[in-house]
Amino acid sequence: MKILDKYPFILDFALRAFYSEKEDVSDELKNVNTMQDDVLFQVCFGHIDTYKFKNDVDPFKVYKMLRWMGDGYIHDKVQKFAWMKC
Repeated sequence: MKILDKYPFILDFALRAFYSEKEDVSDELKNVNTMQDDVLFQVCFGHIDTYKFKNDVDPFKVYKMLRWMGDGYIHDKVQKFAWMKC
């Protein structure tokens, strides 16, 4: 929080770079993020016995849903932080 107080636009910059669709780096970032999905899935789920999941449940989809929830949480916090700075 101290860093965000000192540099309030750093989080906005990072989020724009990560979710950018209009910049020249967008395609490269999408490629990196796609590759990161597989790596992060292994980090998060590599030690889990996925046989405990129901047969029709794909562990990678569970990982993706957790990531989407995290993205939503970050978006919510960014919105509240931006509102507090006004």
